Amino acid sequence: MTLSAADAGRLTRRQSSRTKSCEKDLGLLLATVLRTRATQKQIRETPGRHVDSLTAARRACLQAVEDYTAALRSRCLPVPYQLHMELALLRTVCGPSRNDLARKPTVDARSAPTDA
Repeated sequence: MTLSAADAGRLTRRQSSRTKSCEKDLGLLLATVLRTRATQKQIRETPGRHVDSLTAARRACLQAVEDYTAALRSRCLPVPYQLHMELALLRTVCGPSRNDLARKPTVDARSAPTDA
């Protein structure tokens, strides 16, 4: 799903007339997704190693895509297949350092003392 900034702006104006003021605007969320994608592309095309900045850009893109898909679902709108795939890829690449994906230590049952 590729839209220009002008298309995102038109979508923003169209959506703002139909949505409640308490809901985030789909056009603004989509513009954020497009902006974070462009930032990633710019970092990848820059010569040299920019691992930290690319990681931060990927995390920002993950958050933007999650916000956008959540807004679509809250309006009972379909989430495009490519967006599902992008979300899965970003979650895989960004790894478990996010708070909601952090693994909790598990207790090994074999190492626990028994009272038998």
